[in-house]
Amino acid sequence: MSSNSAASESSRLAAEPTAPVEVVFAGDDLLSIAVGTASVAQALAAELRASGVWLAAVAGIDSVVVQFDPIAQTPQSAAQRLQAQAETFRMPEETETRLVTIPVVYDG
Repeated sequence: MSSNSAASESSRLAAEPTAPVEVVFAGDDLLSIAVGTASVAQALAAELRASGVWLAAVAGIDSVVVQFDPIAQTPQSAAQRLQAQAETFRMPEETETRLVTIPVVYDG
């Protein structure tokens, strides 16, 4: 994907809410949600961590796993909260990046 098409895709994602998603129970105090791409997973996990609602939020290749406090909320209420947060999530606009080349010499 060229940098121009990647930038336009990022702009499109920033302007659109995330599509409806399915929350899956992944353990006694864990929920998993598929999001499609690693960049969306990273951004969503960062937003979930910042919300202060979750004990942990870990991004994977195409999903996010969150840990909730089972004393503070039931698994069903945690799943509903995660679903609501994911459905209203919007990708942040990308900041300008630059390529840094680090010269490396092997066996030399």
